[in-house]
Amino acid sequence: MAALRSLGISACTLVGHSMGVQFVTAAALQSPSLVDRVVLIGPVVDSSRRTVVQQAVSLGHDTFREGPTANLITLSDSLRTGPRWYVRQLIDMMKYPLERAVERLECPVLVMRGARDRVARRRWCRELAERARDGSLVEIEGEPHVVQLSAAPAVALAILAFSRR
Repeated sequence: MAALRSLGISACTLVGHSMGVQFVTAAALQSPSLVDRVVLIGPVVDSSRRTVVQQAVSLGHDTFREGPTANLITLSDSLRTGPRWYVRQLIDMMKYPLERAVERLECPVLVMRGARDRVARRRWCRELAERARDGSLVEIEGEPHVVQLSAAPAVALAILAFSRR
């Protein structure tokens, strides 16, 4: 958040995907005066499915729904960061109580998912939107977990509409 302030940004919309949802939620809670809105795309980890095995199975199923570009990006990111980094992040990710953090956000929250997302399931995303003080849910029909890649124009339009309301 210090980087945003150093650039002279006094208000912004934070957008996170998958594990990044936890990062932007925590940032918005730390600097509420800087964050106007939060967009949570494919949020993890579902409170009713908070085990490594459940997440791995969901992610495995999702890889068959993703295009080759999304799978290549995911694989190259995993190789670049290495297994040690991933395991450390995974432990924290599994423990993070996103549902309780979303309740504390003071700004509007848009929860977004691909309608075919096996990781961020509809019930979980609806729960997050309902827990937010000012939450809404958008589903992009026919799309998987990495919806911001597979349906970039639809995702961008939804974020713009959310930002203008």
